[in-house]
Amino acid sequence: MDLDNRDFSFGDDTDVNVNHLFLRSNELAAAWNVLTPVLNEIDKKNIATELYELGGRGPVGAYHLLGKTWGSLGRGLAT
Repeated sequence: MDLDNRDFSFGDDTDVNVNHLFLRSNELAAAWNVLTPVLNEIDKKNIATELYELGGRGPVGAYHLLGKTWGSLGRGLAT
């Protein structure tokens, strides 16, 4: 079986295409073009990240932001 850098064989007789696990170089560059200004702003303003419990539902502040943005749709999500 011929494999290129995006195709892998799992098991003896199972071929699984895992193209969705990899980015093309132009996709990666586009992602960094979005993230770099955000990361620079965080560094510039010395913004502290909001910590949350491993395996939890995320930072509580995200639910407050959701509630402000979407009103009643954001209520009742934080437990």
